[in-house]
Amino acid sequence: MAVTSDEKHASFPQVVEEENVTPRELLTSSTLGNSFATTSQQLPKGYYTSPRFIGSWFATTMCLASSAGGFTFVSPILPQINADLGPDASIIWVALVYNLGLSVGLLLMGRITDLFGRRWFYIGASILGLIGSIVAATAKNIPVLIGGGTLIGLSSAAGLSYPSLLGELVPMKYRFAANASVYIFAIPTTGLGAAIGTSFYLYTAAGWRWCYYVCIILNSTAGICFFLFYHPPTFNMKWENKSRMEIVKHFDYIGTLLYVAGLTIFLLGLSWGGAVYPWASVKVIVCIVVGFVCLVGFALWETFAPLREPLFPVILLKNRHYVASVLLLGLGANMYYAFAVYWPQMVTTIYTNGDPMWGGWISSILGCGILVGTFAGGALGGRLGKVKWQGFTVIGLAGIFLAGEIRCRSSRFITNS
Repeated sequence: MAVTSDEKHASFPQVVEEENVTPRELLTSSTLGNSFATTSQQLPKGYYTSPRFIGSWFATTMCLASSAGGFTFVSPILPQINADLGPDASIIWVALVYNLGLSVGLLLMGRITDLFGRRWFYIGASILGLIGSIVAATAKNIPVLIGGGTLIGLSSAAGLSYPSLLGELVPMKYRFAANASVYIFAIPTTGLGAAIGTSFYLYTAAGWRWCYYVCIILNSTAGICFFLFYHPPTFNMKWENKSRMEIVKHFDYIGTLLYVAGLTIFLLGLSWGGAVYPWASVKVIVCIVVGFVCLVGFALWETFAPLREPLFPVILLKNRHYVASVLLLGLGANMYYAFAVYWPQMVTTIYTNGDPMWGGWISSILGCGILVGTFAGGALGGRLGKVKWQGFTVIGLAGIFLAGEIRCRSSRFITNS
């Protein structure tokens, strides 16, 4: 088998594990791809200071920063953007298509890169984000802006997949710190995105378009760094006995269609209900029902169809730790994105008192809180141990704070009534 130039440059193991991780703890399957396991003792000298490691890490931070910025910069100033380009009742879709594209892209990005290798897909995602940012930055109306936001959402699946990328570059004991470290350069977009997006609108000649100009810079930087420094195992290294055509031939196209169509249509119905159309309208009901049926069909197809390369290997569901982790992460993501869309609007309506910049700072509280938790978890998570109980404690505190907020708002509503 001929060795390609990419294979000559491939320098990172796909999975770096510690010696005390037993095979039982690693979920393995012929359908999931080969792993290139090694221990921290086997890493070459100067691995963490090598240009390829540092460059790959920096590319990951830039990709995450651009992925976050495409949402956090824009969502707090949607009313102002609508006043400039609209008015258009579909302005909320600028934020919704990001979440929709991200939801669709994450599963596709994870599975396809497992099969074909990650390098060119991360480079391609940066290019897609660059194109989306250019389209959005030059938009003259809301539909074009929504189109650019869709591309940004799809490309953001790469940035938000950073744990899988970093998990292949560092040993298990360093992964808490590594996952937190990528947020260092992403602080302006993840933590202070609302304030910075508002300041762009208020204090620059180009206004809100600077939100996308910054994303253009970040995506360009990420793509260049991925191209120069990121050389993970290639397809031929992952699959010594398979060809690309064999993988393409047996790829799960029906499952992909059911997943993408079901999720898109279902979320379309949920977003329309109570906003664009009444919940009882035919369009909302049909979208929710059809989308739900497609998602059920996807689950049945993945479970019972004789697939060689399933989109979602159901073997993962046999691992209860994996299932519990996915459910908890999903609940956390639901909380974040729901508040990220509606919290800035609440701030603008209730708390700004005519000072939009103050509203931007208040809107940043959500992102800054997540940053504090990320850095604290990265620094203390591995050292404290008992990760399950740490998660239990954090979720319990979140429930207490939410209950207190609901009680406070209910009391205020009763008082005002």
